Amino acid sequence: MTTNISPRIIKRDNLKHFVSRDCDCACVASNPLVFSNMSSYIFKDRYKQASNLKSIPLDDRNELYYVVANELRSTDSIGVLNNSAKTILQFTKKGVFPQEVVQEFGQKYEKKLIEDSLKEFFQLGFIQKEKLEVYTTSSIEQNKVLNSWLHITDRCNLKCAYCFLPHIKKDMTLNMGKSIVNSLIKSALSHGFSKIKLKYAGGEPLIKFEIIREIQKFAVQ
Repeated sequence: MTTNISPRIIKRDNLKHFVSRDCDCACVASNPLVFSNMSSYIFKDRYKQASNLKSIPLDDRNELYYVVANELRSTDSIGVLNNSAKTILQFTKKGVFPQEVVQEFGQKYEKKLIEDSLKEFFQLGFIQKEKLEVYTTSSIEQNKVLNSWLHITDRCNLKCAYCFLPHIKKDMTLNMGKSIVNSLIKSALSHGFSKIKLKYAGGEPLIKFEIIREIQKFAVQ
């Protein structure tokens, strides 16, 4: 085996991923892939470089890679790769099985080092499984739900110190609510969503409970 500079990946330690949840807050949904032991899954499927992966050269030996939060990840992900790690990552651009990566770079690096690099790439979201079969049934169903927040009113009967809203007397009209529901239905049908989940916010939305009830009734019908 020839002497080569080992792949090196520097990443943030506080990344949280592989959490499946139906969150009622307005944050981006977490990654629905749930693995109790990633090692038992990582080498069974074909992997491809993430389409939203970006990079910024730092110097002639290191490059910063990152992916932004999306429907599959609750956090942005950042990692600095040296040229050796970068070469391995680039090899996955068109989609490969991990065994192919090991075969390609096995003369340069130890097998475990290559496999550990692939695991790091997967954890960071730099590479993704090509087949949707890796998702659990519940996760697939969750991804078919179009979530929408409706800001019913700016009014509120409380005076919370942390609240930033002006609490002016401004409400969503019933006609506007119906128009939004119609737009959501059209969007859901055109983008393959099977369900719509309406969430009501304010102010204190229950002050206008009658509007909420009428919008919900209209949406169900």
